Amino acid sequence: MARKRPSPTRPESAPQKTKADSPSAAVSTNKTPRVTLDGMPTEILLDIFGYLRSVKPYGGEDFSGIRKLRLVSKRIRDVADIADIDDWREFVFSIRRDHLRDLLRVAKKKGEHVTSLVYLVEVLYPIRQTYRQYELHIRSQERYHDLHFPAPLSRDDVFKDWEKYCILVQQQEDTLDNHRDYKVLHEAIPQFPNLRNITVSYNNEFRIRPLNKPPYRRCPPEFIGNYDQSGMYRLHSILRAVQAAGTRLHSLRASSIQLDFFEPDFFNHPKYGLGAWLGLLDNLTDIALTIEVVDDGAWDPTENIQHCRKTMDHGVLRRILDNAPKLATIKIAFFGSTIWPGRHPAPAKLNSILPLNRVWPGLKSISLSHVETERQEITRFLKRHKDSLEELKLESVQLGRTSWIRLLRDLRENFGDGAHLKTAHIFGFIKGKTEDHSSADDETESWRLTYPKRSRYLSSETIAMQTYIISAEEQECPLKKDNMCDDGEESYDEAENNEEEEEYARDVNGWAWLEGEGDDEDEARGEGGDGEDHYGESEDGSADGSEHYPNTSREHWESEEAYRQAVYNEYRFH
Repeated sequence: MARKRPSPTRPESAPQKTKADSPSAAVSTNKTPRVTLDGMPTEILLDIFGYLRSVKPYGGEDFSGIRKLRLVSKRIRDVADIADIDDWREFVFSIRRDHLRDLLRVAKKKGEHVTSLVYLVEVLYPIRQTYRQYELHIRSQERYHDLHFPAPLSRDDVFKDWEKYCILVQQQEDTLDNHRDYKVLHEAIPQFPNLRNITVSYNNEFRIRPLNKPPYRRCPPEFIGNYDQSGMYRLHSILRAVQAAGTRLHSLRASSIQLDFFEPDFFNHPKYGLGAWLGLLDNLTDIALTIEVVDDGAWDPTENIQHCRKTMDHGVLRRILDNAPKLATIKIAFFGSTIWPGRHPAPAKLNSILPLNRVWPGLKSISLSHVETERQEITRFLKRHKDSLEELKLESVQLGRTSWIRLLRDLRENFGDGAHLKTAHIFGFIKGKTEDHSSADDETESWRLTYPKRSRYLSSETIAMQTYIISAEEQECPLKKDNMCDDGEESYDEAENNEEEEEYARDVNGWAWLEGEGDDEDEARGEGGDGEDHYGESEDGSADGSEHYPNTSREHWESEEAYRQAVYNEYRFH
């Protein structure tokens, strides 16, 4: 009988190692879970999408990056839709033809999302500049490292930009002559059912969101401005469209408004007037207007100030404010680059611009700049709004026959408890009379209070005035006879501001004579003493322009294209 062989003894099986027991697994468990784009919170994705908007070379925004990102996934598409809605809530445009075309496109596709329209005042200088003038300005900007031109441009690039500039000037002329902006606004605004805010902004006065996106990004700053009363006509066009659509606004802000806007013949014109618009102000809560007194650069603004006073006496601005019963914020400022508050009278009186007998129950903030009033008049007006007023700003306010020292005491008596008024800023050049009845003639009071550099950094004088007005503690009045200044005296802070403005002009304009280069102003500009044009004159006296520049008179060329090609060829090979 065969003996059965015993089966070999199996060793005990070792425990199987799992992935969890491996050292690499221990490391992997401690790693932070990888977050994909789809897994990010919506708030972070919206911030990321905000960086995908790019700026076109001649202004405007490019949303092609967001459109491409929408194709990633369904979640990204949904978040992009939210970002798209947020982007269109405030639409910024100018008189450029492509901007007006975009406005119509947005009105048809995104009209229900738009709540605010911002109309930029800036227009190009109406006289088209030659290529030589254009390149001269471009090179001066490059020389002083202006932000618009971070790197030198080739002549080909400059010529292409000049051609675009010529097209823009031609289109602008056609738009202005045929009132195309009003026609577009008249068609677009009825398609914005949720429109509440209108802003007409010049030089970004109201700090609009796209601060670094001017309407003419690559054009020299010298060619851009508020020409031909652009501020007044832009405001008039958009308000006419609002009036035709019956839109009831909540906010109206406008800067660089010329005086003709407030002329009764213009405002109440039977065909183009805004008389019916006054009936649509029952929901208006915020109004801010900057009125341009001197728009012709006159060194002596006396006639302009007198004209402004007569215009304001007609009461058009007063009627606008009187027809807005729900106002919570009022800001009225008069501006003139050559107006010196200590030497010239105020451009308007308070009773000409404000209905002083009117009471706005919800008025929280009032700001007045360069106006004339009396102590009793402004005190009575502010006292009527004691229960609601939280902010008061007075800049370069002049009192005709009453005292600023006594005005501060009256304000302290009414607002010294600090119950409602939280901010009281008084700055600029303030002027009044002493109201000293013991003498035959009252002495003039005048103080020059430092302008706040920024809203967050107030001067010591501004802080002292505010503390005196709204503090309940016993304090001494900061305005005294021994710290008054003379009308023509220039304080240290104003001299510093003048130096800063000169430095800014040096950086922006880029002309050689601002740096003191050259023997005289004409030489620095490249002009001879005889008044003739000597741009590009060579050292040996030969007219470099006659050798390398074609004739700039267009009648010598068969067509515009031939002229441009000649200019291009000369600059390309020389």
